Amino acid sequence: HVHVSDTVSITLDQQPISGPIPPNFVGQSIATQKILEMIGKHPQPARSSFLNLLNNIREKSGSVWPTIRIGGSPADASWWNPHGNPDPPKIFYSITETDLVSYRAFSDASARLAHGQQRVQYIGDTNMNTAYNASYTVELLLAMQQYFGRG
Repeated sequence: HVHVSDTVSITLDQQPISGPIPPNFVGQSIATQKILEMIGKHPQPARSSFLNLLNNIREKSGSVWPTIRIGGSPADASWWNPHGNPDPPKIFYSITETDLVSYRAFSDASARLAHGQQRVQYIGDTNMNTAYNASYTVELLLAMQQYFGRG
C-alpha cells in the first residue's frame, strides 16, 4: 500500500537481455489450437497459401524464414497427449503425434521451396503444458526432438 507522500525508488538494469533484433525480423505467433488450420493437418499437404505468404516475406526481406511461435494464452491449456487420454481439468487442447508430424511436414515443405537452404523454424510457448504438470512439457520436448531431430 503506497501513499501519495511515500517515496518509491526504482532501479533499472540497462544491460540488454538479448542481441539486437535484425531490421528485417519477422515472426509469426499462432495459437496452439489454430496452427493446423494455418499450416495444414497431416496427411493433407502443407497449406500452400500460408507457405507462399511466408516465402514472399522471406524473399522480400532478403532474410531467413519467419519463425513461428506456437503458443499464446491457449498454450496454457494444452498438453502433450500421444495416447488420446481424457483431458485433465483446465486442459482444452491435446497436442498429438498428428500435430508434430504436421509441423515437420510444413517445415520440410518450406525447405523444398527454399531449395534446401533454409526452413521454417518453430518455438513453443515457455508456459505450454506447465499450467497442468511440468512432466508434460518434458514429454512434449522429447517427442519434438524425435520428430525434428533436435531439442
